[in-house]
Amino acid sequence: MSEAYNVEWKEELIGDQIVVMSPAAVNHVLIAGNIFNIFKNYLKGKNAFLLWLVHWCI
Repeated sequence: MSEAYNVEWKEELIGDQIVVMSPAAVNHVLIAGNIFNIFKNYLKGKNAFLLWLVHWCI
C-alpha cells in the first residue's frame, strides 16, 4: 500500500454523527504560533501560573 493512503484523520462529533475534520491551513498554524509567542514573551519574567503552564507545554 502506498504511503499516500497512510494518513491520520481527525474527527469531531456533530450531533450524533462523526465527521472528518479538514486539516488546519498553513496560515492558521503560523498565526496561532505567532499569537502564542506574543503571550509567551509578554509573560516572560512575570510571576504567573500561565507562564508556568506555557513553560511546560513547550
